Amino acid sequence: MGSVRCPAPLPVDLCTLETKVNDLHRKLDLLLSQNTGGCPMCLTCAQHKRQQEATASQLSSQAKLLESLERKVLNIQTALETVLQDLEEKHSTDKVSIPLTVLQRRKSLPDEVYVHLDKTRNLNVTQHGHNVAYRKVKNQAERAGAVSANKLTAAGIQIKISPVPDKNTLAAKPQSPPKTCIKVIDDVPPQPAPFPHRFVSLRPNSLGDTYNIHTTEVLGGGRFGKVHRCTESKTGLRLAAKIISTRNVKEKEMVLNEIQVMNQLSHINILQLYDAFEVKNQVVLILEYVEGGELFERIVDESWSLTEVDAMVFVRQICEGIHYMHQMYVLHLDLKPENILCVSRTGHQVKIIDFGLARRYKPREKLRVSFGTPEFLAPEVVNFDFVSFPTDMWTLGVVTYMLVSGLSPFLGDDDSQTLNNVLMVNWYFDEDAFEHVSAEAKDFISNLLIRERSGRLSAAQCLKHPWLNNISEKAKKSNIVLKSQVLLKKYMARKMWKKNYIAIAAANRFKRLGSSGSLTSLAV
Repeated sequence: MGSVRCPAPLPVDLCTLETKVNDLHRKLDLLLSQNTGGCPMCLTCAQHKRQQEATASQLSSQAKLLESLERKVLNIQTALETVLQDLEEKHSTDKVSIPLTVLQRRKSLPDEVYVHLDKTRNLNVTQHGHNVAYRKVKNQAERAGAVSANKLTAAGIQIKISPVPDKNTLAAKPQSPPKTCIKVIDDVPPQPAPFPHRFVSLRPNSLGDTYNIHTTEVLGGGRFGKVHRCTESKTGLRLAAKIISTRNVKEKEMVLNEIQVMNQLSHINILQLYDAFEVKNQVVLILEYVEGGELFERIVDESWSLTEVDAMVFVRQICEGIHYMHQMYVLHLDLKPENILCVSRTGHQVKIIDFGLARRYKPREKLRVSFGTPEFLAPEVVNFDFVSFPTDMWTLGVVTYMLVSGLSPFLGDDDSQTLNNVLMVNWYFDEDAFEHVSAEAKDFISNLLIRERSGRLSAAQCLKHPWLNNISEKAKKSNIVLKSQVLLKKYMARKMWKKNYIAIAAANRFKRLGSSGSLTSLAV
């Protein structure tokens, strides 16, 4: 086997570049909120126009800065192309041996596999001449120090090849003991909303007379728009304002459906609706305010150490909310991690949010849907088959898997591969990520990620599962910190990169519109 030389380091510090991108993304978010959200009641008032003019020059400046950033990304791409070409010319026939352990109980792999760069510049993994799924050996390869391959969303594939460590050295290397922590598990249910359950109907514009929306404080955002902190003028009650664009009849019908669904739900693990207003081409939902942020963002915080008992507390509360929804014949159909919020930054209480895609379940009607995030979709959604309560339970299995391991079980290199993994129910317990995860947790997940809907646990059965019971006793015996926190940081970083590209595209649009003096057309 020929020797493999490490390529020269890239000319650009990617960590520094990523930090700059993130900072610019936050600045653009703030400028955009100032430019488009200053006056939800009247988007053409004189005050709003003055605010737009004041921020137009700032937007133009940020656009120029991001244009420079794009050039740096192009330089990275060029450098990576050079690395790939060098590897193809000098090492196209080299094969790197990787020590590999058994990844699945049901299927044993050989003691070594081969990773090589083919003529199409793709990394292939072969065992005795047969291609195998690269994602199954990637972590093993990285741990062995032989090959590290990470897809960069703007610049192709970054290849790093280093010498393979001696097998005897690997075997003799002592393993460090698992990290532990001492903590008190707060498994007390969350407090109910600071107001009684209300039946809300969409009212005409009287928002400014009733609520003060803090447009500079963005609590979150997504496909619908943005969420800002707001205060009820009369009582001083802290709330959240979710501003949704309704440019056509279909979008308005979706918001009306969300209001109808939330009117039916009153549970401590479900965010409550307080009021709703229609403002021209927007609907503003006034919601219960929680300050803890998204669950996964809370978990990756440096001040937090995640144990399996923490995961039990979180999952049990999610199950409580799902069980209640299903009792009320409501399907959420979008139970991804972004839609699970922490009540505070210190406790364990969570609430389920965002019922924009929820549906009423009617036993005599066959419901099909064609929306959602690929890695969280159930097989029946991908197949455009009938959906029901087990569809939500599949997504709970995906979220639980990620919570205890930090890995996304079906995530592929692109959406097509991800959807294929879902259809084939192609998942496994990664040996390293699940090293300190209990057999009960694995059994819980295994009984949710099942192709046949009738075979999945219901929410009621989940609440009776051994993994989600006797939590206080388990907290006294187990304090091992899971590895999922580190892996979730990488997962969240990849998501941030996607947002950064959207920011760059938006900056270019701002630049074009700013030069033509038509920034006012950006108001939504």
